Amino acid sequence: MRYQHEAPGDLLHIDIKTLGRIERPSHRVTGNRRDSVDGAGWECLFVAIDDHARIGFSDMYPDERRPNAIQFLRNAVAYYASLGIKVKRLLTDNGLAFRSRDFAHTCLELGVRHKFTRAYRPQTNGKAERFIQSALREWAYGFTYEQSAQRTQERGALEVAATANDAVKRSKPSSHQLDTVRDLDRVEQSTDSPR
Repeated sequence: MRYQHEAPGDLLHIDIKTLGRIERPSHRVTGNRRDSVDGAGWECLFVAIDDHARIGFSDMYPDERRPNAIQFLRNAVAYYASLGIKVKRLLTDNGLAFRSRDFAHTCLELGVRHKFTRAYRPQTNGKAERFIQSALREWAYGFTYEQSAQRTQERGALEVAATANDAVKRSKPSSHQLDTVRDLDRVEQSTDSPR
């Protein structure tokens, strides 16, 4: 059993992953824990994935503050519009940027109904979480990068990988996935066998 909205744009999942900045290849590449870069800082990968079409979109920002969250939402809605998809609903976690009045105002302006996941239940936004896992494995930590800018430039392949590889794997539901289905009021019977 899995849920999926009926049409592209019915629900867009958005989430954020904080990544360490890269100043030079360090312990992840060399394997030597003493070969680390102290104080390089962080950058944030914002991801969006359409619930039905499973088309992903991502962008890097220096932090996860409100102006960046708003800009990402605008960019994501514009990206999906360029594909002929009108975003109707949005699902995010309860992060401060997403809970802000400015973000709510932007959602109203764009005509997007905003829903939140249950607190401490990241699986409610499972499609975005799975997209992030695929991004980390196939892009962020899949190659050796000399600098953060190089990793950001290679990000274009991330959207292609999300669509081509169907970043959300279908599996036998666990009890928390069933709660997620109930939370979103969308249940679909599936006879597909688990992969």
